[in-house]
Amino acid sequence: TLPRQIAPSAKSAARRDRDSASFSGTSRASALSRRAGGFGPISMMTRRSDMNDAPLDETPEGKAELANLRFLRRLVTTLTAVMIFGLLTIVALLVIRLAQPSPAPTPTALALPAQISLPEGQTALAVTQGPDWFAIVTDRNEIFIFDGKTGAQRQRIKITE
Repeated sequence: TLPRQIAPSAKSAARRDRDSASFSGTSRASALSRRAGGFGPISMMTRRSDMNDAPLDETPEGKAELANLRFLRRLVTTLTAVMIFGLLTIVALLVIRLAQPSPAPTPTALALPAQISLPEGQTALAVTQGPDWFAIVTDRNEIFIFDGKTGAQRQRIKITE
């Protein structure tokens, strides 16, 4: 028998990197899919520019571009400040408006149907009409029920507190 030699792994370094466990415990190839295989190793690519390395402010086009960039930067900053100011104004107005207590409704006399007359000294606060009756709530915590056709009082209810 021939002696066995220990040879380097047949796997490439890229394949070992791809198949190694990542922080979540899965390999990158299987993290998003259960299919075998996957993409090659993640690598960063840099591009080289064919443009000259002269600073922008040394060329006439560069000076104009820098002026445009300064204008855009100031414009964005101004618009951001205006938006923040507007939002703060809206919040302040809402806080001021909602902090004010709403005024209590003042009772006002209502116009009653012609066939109904309340007892002397009573003022109507609310009127409700049913199919053949009227209910009137007065300022003295009483409810009067009147007949809708004749206007005669059917019932008087005292509201106790």
